[in-house]
Amino acid sequence: MNILQINCVYGGGSTGGITRDLHRFFLARGHRSAVLYGRGPKSREPFVTQVCPAWYAKIHGLGARLTGLAYGGCNRSTRVLTEYIDRIVPDVVHLQCINGHFCSLYGLLEFLKRKNVPTVLTLHAEFPYTGGCSHAGDCAGWRQGCGNCPVNSPETAGIWKNRAEEGWRRLCSIYRNWDRLAVVGCSHWIAGRAAASSALSGFPVTVIANGVDVSLFSPQPDAAARLRRRLSVGSEERVVLFAAPRFSRAKGFDLFVQLARLCRDAPVRFLAAGGEGRSPLRNLTILGHISNREQLAELYAAADVLAVCSRQETFPTVCLEAAACGTPVIGFSVGGVPETILPGMGAVVPLGDISAMSRALLELPPPSGAAVAHARTLWDSRRMARQYLALYQDMVLRNGKDHAG
Repeated sequence: MNILQINCVYGGGSTGGITRDLHRFFLARGHRSAVLYGRGPKSREPFVTQVCPAWYAKIHGLGARLTGLAYGGCNRSTRVLTEYIDRIVPDVVHLQCINGHFCSLYGLLEFLKRKNVPTVLTLHAEFPYTGGCSHAGDCAGWRQGCGNCPVNSPETAGIWKNRAEEGWRRLCSIYRNWDRLAVVGCSHWIAGRAAASSALSGFPVTVIANGVDVSLFSPQPDAAARLRRRLSVGSEERVVLFAAPRFSRAKGFDLFVQLARLCRDAPVRFLAAGGEGRSPLRNLTILGHISNREQLAELYAAADVLAVCSRQETFPTVCLEAAACGTPVIGFSVGGVPETILPGMGAVVPLGDISAMSRALLELPPPSGAAVAHARTLWDSRRMARQYLALYQDMVLRNGKDHAG
């Protein structure tokens, strides 16, 4: 098959890692595979192309704030994408996370529909069926029609004008009567939300859970001892890890600090990876950014528990990576988090309930070998890749390949 993936990043972050793992899997099995992506470092991998420089995305990010239309503009880079698609004539185009101001979501979708290209749209966030919100939270406007956005997120909070309704109506118009679009939710939670939205309610939503490289993220029996020596962690102390790409409110770093403060008299050492700054507490160590995947895998394997304190999540990859390393996860009951915490591999507590999380992390037993083996099978990126490949092949068999050149 001739497969083209498009994503905002390549290699880094959750969707960048998913895109990379799929691309490598397809190439290794003899398929033609290519990736177009937006921001981030330039990749030297074969058939991977960056479509715009960082300054271009920043300018269009500012433009989105000025105009109030989150996913428009970017005419130059969108033209690069569409010309590439015309040139290689792929059997299927797989859209991963089309945000980050590297192309026009509306322009790209309109092109693919007009050209009759078999298209897979994976929902890693909610903006493909809202007026621009990545996570709409408790707002239900996306069900019938986004208007004056009460979430007032950076994606929809234009400096002079809120155009959430315009963006939502444009998406509804694009999706209408598009018979070569397959919609995938990476969690049952987002699949249910998409099916309830007026924008995507006419589409069956297939659930294909994200996966991780289990050859990299795997148990390491000596990792805990190495970590304890390096950070002077006592043998009686329980190591609780927080891992996120940034210390943001959405990822709940402030709640993790509250958790550490609540457990200040318990034999627990808290470690935070992903952000910078001085620790406000003696029992909390800030590890900074960890871009090396091998180091991150070792950190997961060394921890006793991963604490996921996010206020919003679709299907957090950190939970899969930790479980594949044999580390249990405690997370809030929000979004797709409960789906990532398998029986015997952790605990789910009510959103924002720090006391319940503190009790759980002190009482949580280590997972059994059978529970870890089950998690590694379920979260294997090769399982995900085979499911996507079967979906692509089914689309081509059902619809043929006669899109316009």
